[in-house]
Amino acid sequence: MRSYTNKDGELITVSEEHLMTAMRLKKELQKLSPSRRCSWNSLVRMMELEGFYDSENSENYRCLIKAYQKSMGELPEAPKHADMVASSKLQSIKEIVGEMRYEKHENQRYLREVNKGVKELINFSTVVEEIVSAIKSHDFSELQLEYKPIIKTTDKTMIVALSDMHIGAIVDTDINTYNYQVTIRRLEEYANKILRECKEQEITDVYVMNLGDVVEHASMRFSQGFNAEFTYSDQIVKASDAIIKFLQLLAQEGLSLTYAGIAGNHDRVNDKDKNIDGDHAVKPINKIIETFITYSGMPITYEQAKDYKHSIGVNGRSFKFVHGDLDSLRNEKLLAQHSSDDRVAYDAIVMGHYHHFREIEVGYDKRIIVFGSLKGADDYAEKIRKLSQASQGIIIVDEDGEMEVKRIPLT
Repeated sequence: MRSYTNKDGELITVSEEHLMTAMRLKKELQKLSPSRRCSWNSLVRMMELEGFYDSENSENYRCLIKAYQKSMGELPEAPKHADMVASSKLQSIKEIVGEMRYEKHENQRYLREVNKGVKELINFSTVVEEIVSAIKSHDFSELQLEYKPIIKTTDKTMIVALSDMHIGAIVDTDINTYNYQVTIRRLEEYANKILRECKEQEITDVYVMNLGDVVEHASMRFSQGFNAEFTYSDQIVKASDAIIKFLQLLAQEGLSLTYAGIAGNHDRVNDKDKNIDGDHAVKPINKIIETFITYSGMPITYEQAKDYKHSIGVNGRSFKFVHGDLDSLRNEKLLAQHSSDDRVAYDAIVMGHYHHFREIEVGYDKRIIVFGSLKGADDYAEKIRKLSQASQGIIIVDEDGEMEVKRIPLT
């Protein structure tokens, strides 16, 4: 018989059967957790279902169970971080990706046409295993972003756009250089500019919206001539890591954060006409980010967007987010058509894709907002003479619903 002092200062003696049951439940809960941590609240509830009402979530009780487990030779060594991620978290990714039908004959035929004889057919069941390998070899603790302190509070809300990151792209021209190291530098610069803006305007509520083209992909570079720094699987993992660290940097300053993400054309396995719904890199990226948010305890809310669109309301204003590749800026009725299709009176359509910042007023205080790219101008943009500086952007909505759109240039 062993005992512990509960939260009320009472000495509680528990039976051998109690200890054995608690140890068994603790091990099962650890197996279910990607972090290999036991949820003690869950353990207490499960103990009650087993008929034991003398357990509690307290340090004394936890020490009691751990000491008993150690005495029985059942206390395992802590697994390495990379193995934890790979063995448990990847199972949820496999389940999501397993829903995708990548082996359809028409997909294979299309890829052969796109690659023009390049016999590299994308089979997403093997891509999942590549993601597992990439996560195992990736050190998620290595990348860190630095921050500077803030903040006060108002009723203002900031929408932060993450647009056209193109993780894996390589650019080396006379006017722009881009690779993964530049990606991280620009993300850090962007985050600190956001934090300064939050401090100046006393904003604590921030909505981070990923507008797509998160990765460069592989089939896209065959058709457009872009270079790729990493494989498709590594692009997915490194993009997830970069976004997680971007969110962590903002969250450390006490901001109330919400994150959502949609896919762009570079994220798709195939093009917009032949792609199956859900066959895109952002699906596993979002799952990795959601898993990290859940098990890291970060003060961030994950919001599930649809594959290619998302809508929110902020201080009486309605916003719809799309990537932009399915929409034409020449369409003067674009906002009206989205409003009609969704039966929502949108105040703004927000998109990326074009790599240029634009704010177009299409009605009385109604707008189409296009944010730039983290990548900036590449050799293709130079060729067609559509150059743009790397930039991102924010929308600030005050308590009266007034919108302020800001382009954030990046070096």
